[in-house]
Amino acid sequence: GENEELYQHLDQPPSCEEDSSSGYSGGNVGVKEGSLAGYIPVSNVKEHSEIDLDLRGIELAKNDWAAARKIYTQGGGSIKTSDPLKYRTLQEMANTYKDPANAFQRSEPLAKMAHAFWNTWTFADEHMLAVLDGKDDQRFGTYASGALAKTDSARSQMTKKLAQYTIDWLYVLHEIEGALAEYNDVSLGNSRFGTNGAAHTLDEAWAFYVGSLEDGSQEDGEQDGQGLGYAPYILAEKMSKDFETYGYVIGNGGSSRVNWELMYQFTAAQRYLQTPNKAAEVAESFKCIRAQLMVPLIQACIVYSYESSSSEHTSDSDLAKYKAEAWAFCSAALPWLHDVDPTAAAKVKEEVIISNANRPNWSVVREAFSGKNLNKMGIKCQDIGSLGEAYPEAKFDKCSDDKSLFTSSHVRSDVCGNVKMPKEVSKGSHASPSFSFLIVLLSALFVHNIRNFH
Repeated sequence: GENEELYQHLDQPPSCEEDSSSGYSGGNVGVKEGSLAGYIPVSNVKEHSEIDLDLRGIELAKNDWAAARKIYTQGGGSIKTSDPLKYRTLQEMANTYKDPANAFQRSEPLAKMAHAFWNTWTFADEHMLAVLDGKDDQRFGTYASGALAKTDSARSQMTKKLAQYTIDWLYVLHEIEGALAEYNDVSLGNSRFGTNGAAHTLDEAWAFYVGSLEDGSQEDGEQDGQGLGYAPYILAEKMSKDFETYGYVIGNGGSSRVNWELMYQFTAAQRYLQTPNKAAEVAESFKCIRAQLMVPLIQACIVYSYESSSSEHTSDSDLAKYKAEAWAFCSAALPWLHDVDPTAAAKVKEEVIISNANRPNWSVVREAFSGKNLNKMGIKCQDIGSLGEAYPEAKFDKCSDDKSLFTSSHVRSDVCGNVKMPKEVSKGSHASPSFSFLIVLLSALFVHNIRNFH
């Protein structure tokens, strides 16, 4: 039947189990009024979600660099209610770690990894400006003189993907770290447990992740204004088709393993953040969230490196576009790889950087993202999946986990299944489950029972 087809790519039951008192089953949700792609904020984060209007503007600007630069530096989509005369800007977000006085920001685990790889705290802004202004920068790309890098095709790919998957994506992680710090800051008293406390900061993270235009699904032929988003959420949906990591009933139209897990973890963490004495549960959930956020970037780095590695997959006339996509995604993922294997990260950078016109050596990229390195990064093999169906000749098969390699103190997808769904903090503060939610929940439970029976 329809449900069996939906679940045909599930190689095992989902990792998360609901608390007996929970109305959730894994990451299943019902899309309800006031939700952001199915997630229900407990605070007002509409303005934060509207950063995707800037992401859309940069994408639609294409090779109008002056227009794209204006949106990047001045904003226009996300107005700050705290200061109605100012817009939130992607450039400000890119410079989160710029000020040496911001000790907290520079202590964030992923910021430290990125700094170690790029040797600058303003890597995101410097890279973006090099692309927008068409300048050569040996660290990021020869956007003035490179045969591929200087093309409109390459630069337009770089601007939109740097905005989405380096700047906005890293800011999602910044908000997550902020929520964790706020929850653990005893000087804030009980206000940190309120809806405008740590949970609000987590809501902001989700708002930046999905944006205001995303309805959750990734449907062929979807047009602007019909639920197709421009924020990082959509990448997980797209990559899940290539890597066979789809078939998960989220309830919002999406079906990727990553977004299924993130929906569950954000909802659970939001509730824990409103409850005292749950620091261990919050920390565990956040380890899972960091790991899941990393997965689509790794997948995209891998698949675009493969597609641009051979003329059998990408013609010479399309190489600038595809290699730029490989470089955009790899440049976001490489700091994580560098943290566990600096040599492998350096080799991948040499292969995929847009500064040269060479096609990437696929074997170098494939070997760099070995099961061993993925596990050391805190990523399970089933999270990444396999290219066996989309590109069997790539020989990128699903790896096997080595439990002894999961030692990261910040990124651990192997702990996702430990996080249980707590009760809603206040039944009166949330809308009752919609009919569509109940249908999704019952169908998911039915399929689970069928699978267990067989």
